[in-house]
Amino acid sequence: MQFNTLSTKLRRGERCWPAEFALRLAGITALGACLALARLLIRQVEQPATPADFALGLCLVACLWAGLAFVVAGPELFHVLPRPFP
Repeated sequence: MQFNTLSTKLRRGERCWPAEFALRLAGITALGACLALARLLIRQVEQPATPADFALGLCLVACLWAGLAFVVAGPELFHVLPRPFP
């Protein structure tokens, strides 16, 4: 399947099994990265927080939201909505 055809299907809102599989797999991967970051941050609780710890926490939240969006919505994230005004 060509990328142009896949992109057109996603914009139209048509179901495309390869895209659904890939995006949901990306979501599961992001949630796995979130789990790994959380375990890393939990081990460092006894020490005072450094700027790197805050950066890891920010990455953890970003992975969590991206993973949940990809798993729950999947290819519907790329559906083009009509604009209410020209």
